[in-house]
Amino acid sequence: MEQQTGRRYAGHYVGQGVIEYALVLALLAAVVVLALSAMGVSLQNVLGEAVSAFGAPGMKPEQPPCEVFYQSQFDRGINEWYQLKKGLWEGKWRNIAGKMVGDPPAAALLKSVNRDDYIVTAESVELTNEHHSYQGFALIFRAPALTDKLEGYMFEFEKKNAADPGLMYFSKWVRGYQIFPPLASAPVPANFDWNKVRQMRVTVQGDTFTALINGQEVLRVRDTTYTQGYVGMAVNGGSRASVGNFSVTSLGCP
Repeated sequence: MEQQTGRRYAGHYVGQGVIEYALVLALLAAVVVLALSAMGVSLQNVLGEAVSAFGAPGMKPEQPPCEVFYQSQFDRGINEWYQLKKGLWEGKWRNIAGKMVGDPPAAALLKSVNRDDYIVTAESVELTNEHHSYQGFALIFRAPALTDKLEGYMFEFEKKNAADPGLMYFSKWVRGYQIFPPLASAPVPANFDWNKVRQMRVTVQGDTFTALINGQEVLRVRDTTYTQGYVGMAVNGGSRASVGNFSVTSLGCP
């Protein structure tokens, strides 16, 4: 009987020790919480940051915000554009009935956007044939300077003559000269309309450039020569271009 009683009391002593430890830990936790609150630190924010750091299962990463750097239907004229005037670029861009119209061959750079990553989009692009050779249209991006000697990158579709099925390609420009062979090229999509393009877009992210025609990805390439610059448009020597809308947005925009 005495041994049983002793074991019971021993268990009681052990249980009492655990309770005391728990009370001490609870007291310490309360002190920490009060100290954080006194310093203006939110415990909820701390826990949220910890969860984000470890990446809770099933949680989707937060999408970057959508920021519009430029968007215009050319109702403000074309003074916000720098028009290249020398060398190859003999034509001019004009504002006609709220559209930007380029006489061949013409190129212009938007003065207000000089960044590293962005999405550049031209919409409602219509081409009329002025000559039988070198018809086409292009988007310019990461041009490092507003100069007549174009530098930077270009994505374009081009048809050299009536028998040519046409080609799309990314090219690099250095001191006013287009470097060949291009960085990447591909045939135009099936049933491609050379006279009307609903949307032409280039996503510029790091060293990767992705081109889309009417929402469909058509070409992708990587290059590290130019890391930042202006955006713009160009029309080839065989076409006259009319553009209804032009925009530059952050990568978070749809």
